[in-house]
Amino acid sequence: MFATVRILSDNGPVRVELARWQDRMVVVKRLRAHSPFLIARMQREAEVLRKLEHEHIVPLLGYDGDALIYAYVPGVNLGAALENGPLPLGRSLRI
Repeated sequence: MFATVRILSDNGPVRVELARWQDRMVVVKRLRAHSPFLIARMQREAEVLRKLEHEHIVPLLGYDGDALIYAYVPGVNLGAALENGPLPLGRSLRI
């Protein structure tokens, strides 16, 4: 189904992978532990994200029981952007 390209994060109860799916790159957030609590939490996350549509929210493409499939948005994540301190005011305002 998914061809993993690389692991983006592998800590806590989820593993986040950059993957190829059909003809596009996606991000797959997959449960590592399958407790009823975590499965219900992921299901709620999928239900909420299906209802949201905003230019600053990465779209959810699918839900597969133990995995959420998001569109891949290339670039730097906020954590990496803030590693060297606060962003300049102009860049902060654009975000």
